[in-house]
Amino acid sequence: MPEIYIERNINIREKVNMEEIPYEDNTFDFIYNSHVLEHVPDDIKGMEELRRVLKEDGVCITTVPLSPIPETFEKEEYNTPELRLKHYGQRDHLRRYGDDFKDRLASVGFDVDEVLVKDVMSDENKRKVFGLLEHEKVFICRK
Repeated sequence: MPEIYIERNINIREKVNMEEIPYEDNTFDFIYNSHVLEHVPDDIKGMEELRRVLKEDGVCITTVPLSPIPETFEKEEYNTPELRLKHYGQRDHLRRYGDDFKDRLASVGFDVDEVLVKDVMSDENKRKVFGLLEHEKVFICRK
């Protein structure tokens, strides 16, 4: 697990493949999914899996790095660390999300509210624990 979680005293119990989450349907009341989907090869499958394991009255909070572009940008031919860094801003990112991210979440059946971190979490220390910036967008997803 990345050291950043240890430093923030966040207890990660299990690492799973987001494209094949090993839990039954309707398992979780709450899912916090922060800066993961940009690393998942089939992000839509990952979103479908999040929805599948979320209970009917559950909430999934999702964040990703967003760019001021209209559509998510990804090209299979940029599948080297150097090209990913150049085009997506990080060596292990597989895409650059744009203004359509909310629509991507909705495409798998989520009802999505888009809010700013500062509007749902005013405590700066709590934002630091979760690695959130006050003007970052958070996507609140429900079935």
